[in-house]
Amino acid sequence: MLADDDPQESPLSWLIVALALLIAFAPLPLGSNRPWAVALLAFGSGGLLLVSWVVLLWRGQSPLACLAPARIPLAALAAYAVLVAAQWEGGAEGSWLYSAAPHQTRHYLLRTLVYASVFANVLLIVRSPRDIRLLSIVLVASGGLQALLAIYWLAVGAQYQFMFEDIRHGTQATGTFVNRNHLAGYLCLTLAAGIGLLLGAIDTSAQEPRRWRDHLINLLRFALSPRMALRLLLLVMVIALVLTRSRMGNTAFFSALVVLGTVVAITAPALRGKALVLVASMVVIDVVVVGQWVGLDRVLQRIDRTAIAIEDRRGEETVESRLDPAWYTWPMVQARPVLGWGGGSYFVAFPPFKSPDMVLHQDFFDHAHNDYAEIAADTGLVGLLLLATVVLATLRRAWQLLTVRGQPLATKGAAYAGVMAITCLLLHSLVDFNLQIPANALTCCVLLALVWATRLQRSAAAGVRARPALPAGPGAGASPRPSLASLAGLPDDATAPSAASSQESAGPPQLVSTPAALTTLEGAAGGLALLPVLALAGFMAWEARRFHQADLALLEARWLVGAWASGERPMSPAAWLRAYDATQRAIDIHPDDAHLRIQMGALYRMAADLPRQPPAQRQIFLRLAAGQYRQAVAVRPVDGWAWGSLAELLQVTEPGSVQAWHAWRQAERHAPLEDPVRLSLLRAAFAGWSAAPPDVKQWVNAVYASARPAVQQEIDDTALAWGAPQWRGVDLAGGAAAPDPAVERWLAAVQAAVEKGLPIPPPPMGPP
Repeated sequence: MLADDDPQESPLSWLIVALALLIAFAPLPLGSNRPWAVALLAFGSGGLLLVSWVVLLWRGQSPLACLAPARIPLAALAAYAVLVAAQWEGGAEGSWLYSAAPHQTRHYLLRTLVYASVFANVLLIVRSPRDIRLLSIVLVASGGLQALLAIYWLAVGAQYQFMFEDIRHGTQATGTFVNRNHLAGYLCLTLAAGIGLLLGAIDTSAQEPRRWRDHLINLLRFALSPRMALRLLLLVMVIALVLTRSRMGNTAFFSALVVLGTVVAITAPALRGKALVLVASMVVIDVVVVGQWVGLDRVLQRIDRTAIAIEDRRGEETVESRLDPAWYTWPMVQARPVLGWGGGSYFVAFPPFKSPDMVLHQDFFDHAHNDYAEIAADTGLVGLLLLATVVLATLRRAWQLLTVRGQPLATKGAAYAGVMAITCLLLHSLVDFNLQIPANALTCCVLLALVWATRLQRSAAAGVRARPALPAGPGAGASPRPSLASLAGLPDDATAPSAASSQESAGPPQLVSTPAALTTLEGAAGGLALLPVLALAGFMAWEARRFHQADLALLEARWLVGAWASGERPMSPAAWLRAYDATQRAIDIHPDDAHLRIQMGALYRMAADLPRQPPAQRQIFLRLAAGQYRQAVAVRPVDGWAWGSLAELLQVTEPGSVQAWHAWRQAERHAPLEDPVRLSLLRAAFAGWSAAPPDVKQWVNAVYASARPAVQQEIDDTALAWGAPQWRGVDLAGGAAAPDPAVERWLAAVQAAVEKGLPIPPPPMGPP
C-alpha cells in the first residue's frame, strides 16, 4: 500500500490504486469479452474519469494541462468515438453514415469510450516515475497471475462452468481467456511492461567490473535483488506463452525482442551491452532451455505445418485459412471505403462477400482474424487512419523520450515497453483480433498512455534550455512518501543514479509531472470541460447499466437455448418459461437488439416442436416465431440468418406466399454460403417445391450438383422430410417416378466441369 504522508497527495494515491484495480480486473472475466464485463469496465473507467477531474479541480490544478501533452492521440480517439456514435445514429443502408448492426455499434461505442477514458485516466492520475512503475508492476503481476493460472489449469485439465459457460482447458493454455491467442496477446503486452521495468532499472552510471571477482559480486547482488524475482516472473510468463501454442503470439514476442534490442542499441549506447545481455538471456534461457522443456517444439511443428492444406475439420489450421477472411474482407472495405459498415457489424456484413474459394467458406466468422481489415471494414479507412495516428504519435513520443537526454529511468522504461507492445500487436494483428478483446485493447491503451504520462524534459546539456519544474501546489514541500517501486526494491528516480547525472554537467533533470496552479482562465476552462466529462460519465453509466442488466438476465437463457438446440439436455416447460421470461426482460431493455429477437423466435419454435403439441397451438407458436424474425430483420435488414429462418417459417405458416419467397431471396442474397442459412433455404424451398419460382429451383439444383455425395444424401433427406420426395424426378420415398432426363444430363455435365475445373453450365429449371 502506498503511504499517505502527504495529505495533499493522498487523493491521487487512492485514484491510482483504483486505476490499478481496474486494469487488473480487465482480463479476469473471460478477457472482459462479454457485455456484462464491459459494462463493469465502463462503470469503473467513466466514474474514475469524473472523480479524478473533480479532484484535480478541487486541488487547484488543471486537468486540461495533464491532457495537453497527449492532445494528438486523445483527439484521434475522441474523433474515432464520434465516428462510431455517428454510425450508431446514422441513416438507412446506402447513406454515408450507416451501421449494418446498430445495436452492436452501440456496444462498440461503449467499448471505445472505455478505452479512451482509461487513456485519459492514466494521463490525469499518473504524476511521477513512481506512478509509472506502480502501473507497470500491476501489469506484470496481472500477467504473472494469468501465467500461473494457465499453467495450473492446463496441468490438471480443469473443467468448470463460469457464468453459465462451459470452460475446458485441453491441450493449450488459455488462462481466464476463452481463446489461447488472446492469452498470448495479453502475455506479450504484460511481458513488454516487465521488460520495460528491467531496462528502466539498469544502472548505467556504475563502473564496469574489471575482475572476475567483481563480476561474481555483481551476479550475486542481482540474484539476491528484487530484479531477479521480476526476471523469474517474466520466465513464468514466457513458459505460459509457449504453452498457448500460439504461432503468431510466440513469433511476435520474440520478433519484438529483436526490435527492442535494436532500438536500445541505437538510442542508448550506454545500455547497449547490458540490454544485449538481457535480450540474449531471454532468448537463450526462455527459448533454448525452458522452451524445449515445456514444448516449444510443438509450436514450431504448428508453424511448420501451416503449409499443409486442411483436409478435414480436425486438421491443423493453415495460414491460408487464417488469412482468407481478411483477404475477402477487402472487397467489403471497397464497398464502403470511407466510413465502413458500422462498428461491431463485421459478423453480419461479411457473409455476402465470402467466396466458395475460401478454405472455410461455410464457417461463420464473427471476426476477420486481422485487426487491420476488420477496423477498416467497421469504421472505414477514416477509422483506420485515426487509430494509426494514435500509434504513430506514440512511437514518435517514445523516440523522443529515448533520444532526448535527461529523461527519468521510469519514463524511458515506459517508452521501451510502449515500443515493444506496439511491435507485438502490429505483428499479431496480422492473423488475429486482439484489439477486439476488451482486456487486450485496454491494456494496450494503458501502455500507450504511460508513454505520454510525464512531460518531455530537455536538458541544457542537450543544447536546449531546460524547462523549469512547475510548482506542485499546496503541500509540495512535504516529505516524499515511499513508493511501491522502492518497497519492491526497484530503483526510484529520486535516488537511483542515471546516465544523465554522470554525463551531463547540468545536473539531474527536473521532471515536470505536476500541473501548475490554476490561473483564472484555466480554472474557467477546466470548469466548463467538467460539463462534457459529466455528460460522458453519465452516458457511460446509463448504457453500462442497460447492457449489464440485459446480459445478466440472458446468461441462463442463452445457455439453455444452446443446450436444447444441440440436444445436450431435454427441454422442460418450467425451464422454457424461465428462458422466455429472461429473454423478454432483455428485449424490454434493448428492443433494437436483433440477437434477442432471434433468440425469442428460437424459443417459440422449440415450443412448437414439443411432443404432443396440438396442431392449432403449434401454428400459434410458429406465427409468433415468424413475428420475432420479422422484427429482427426490421432492425437488421442484412442478417441472412434471420431472413433464412423467416423464410422457413413462412413456408409453414403462409405456404407459397410472396413474403415467403421474398424472405428466401433476401437470405440467399445476404448469407449464401453459411451452413445454417443454406439449410434454412433448402427447407423453405422443399416446403414449397411444387410452386417454387424458377430461380429457387435453379439454386437448389446447383447446390446439389456441386455437393459431395454425403452432402447430396443430406439434401435428399431434407427434401424427404419437408415434403418434396420427387424433387429430382426420383421418388425418394421408394416410388417409381422416372428421373428427369434434362436434370440428369445437367448433373453429369456439372460433375465433369467440376473435375476439369471448367465453369459450371447453367442449370435447367428443374422438375416441377
